[in-house]
Amino acid sequence: MSSGQTPDSRPRLRHRLRMRLAAVVMAAVAVLGFAALGPLTATASATVYNHACGSNGTCPAGENSAVAAANFWNQAPHGHWPTARAWEYTGHTWIYHGGRYNDYDHQLRNFEQNYYGAGDPNLYNGPYYEYDVYGHASYHAARGAARIVRNSVTGDVFYSPDHYSNFWYIGTWN
Repeated sequence: MSSGQTPDSRPRLRHRLRMRLAAVVMAAVAVLGFAALGPLTATASATVYNHACGSNGTCPAGENSAVAAANFWNQAPHGHWPTARAWEYTGHTWIYHGGRYNDYDHQLRNFEQNYYGAGDPNLYNGPYYEYDVYGHASYHAARGAARIVRNSVTGDVFYSPDHYSNFWYIGTWN
C-alpha cells in the first residue's frame, strides 16, 4: 500500500478506475458509433427450405416429430399455441413453449413473401414464437437444438433441427 492510502481507500480507487474506463468506452461509442463495439447479436444466415421433404426426397432428421409437436401445440388444454415463455408438464414429460423468435435476418419473412407472392406484407412480419419439439424428464433438462417456429399471424410453421441454422417449412396450423 502506498503512503496516504488506507485499506478503505482502495475500493474508491477501483471505483474511479472503473468510471474512467466507462467514460473512455462511452467516448469511443460517441465518436465511432456502436459498430465499433462489434455486432450486438450474432448475425444469422439461415436457410429456409420449402416443405420438409422436398422434391429431392431428403427429409431432415426429426421431421415427423416436428409435425407431431405442431399438432400437440395446436390443441388444448395448454392454450392453443401459447406465447409466454414457460415450462409445461404434459402428464409424463416437461416441454418448453413460447418466447418470441426474432427473425433478425428476415429469412422466414422473405420465404413467406416469396412463397405466397404479392399480398399484405404485414402478414409476413410475424410475430414468430418458438416451441420445443421434444419433451424432457425434468424442467431442468437441456432443451436441445430442435425447435418449431410459428408465425402467429399466418399460422406457418417452420422446423429447425439445428437451433435456427436451417428451417424447413412444414405446413400451416391455425
